[in-house]
Amino acid sequence: MVTPKQLTRFKSQFLEAVSQILDPSSPKGNALLNYLQRTGKQLNLQDVDVREILNEAAYRGLRHIDRNQEEIEAVEAWLRKVCAFILYDMVKDEKRTRELKIKNTGTLGIPDLFSKMESDEKKKALDRAFVHLSKEDQKILKLRFYQEKKYKEIQEYYLKKTGELVKESALRKRESRALKRLRVRFQEEYR
Repeated sequence: MVTPKQLTRFKSQFLEAVSQILDPSSPKGNALLNYLQRTGKQLNLQDVDVREILNEAAYRGLRHIDRNQEEIEAVEAWLRKVCAFILYDMVKDEKRTRELKIKNTGTLGIPDLFSKMESDEKKKALDRAFVHLSKEDQKILKLRFYQEKKYKEIQEYYLKKTGELVKESALRKRESRALKRLRVRFQEEYR
């Protein structure tokens, strides 16, 4: 069993290693920053904020230490791996956003009169279906799709609102369930 004192030591060692890596005079830090920028470009990500990615990775590192109650030994390798996962999550988010935009513009991106009329009917049915969702479902969908917030931002919202940290995986599940309920209700409304 790891004592609270050891956990604090693990966290401080982790943060110290991260700050050494990210020191502007550190060749390892510069290599990591270049790697992240290069990978972001290769993945065609728009507006990659490397510092934000590194902050998220550090946050995940602290959570990892808390959850697993173990030290992260190869901090540089661990950061590189976690940052890559964050970049891949960003790619998935951008892909979903593009797909939603394509779906909303009609076939081939050229809406015609009929598809506009059908789209208006679908929007009304969607509004009616949305009203029938629980307040919690409405809130997660509003934050995610109307306000276009990332899961990290939604986490912060819930932390401020309830004072408890909601895991990103839990937010994804909530969103998925809310969308499923919305689809079912939409199909009932759009007959």
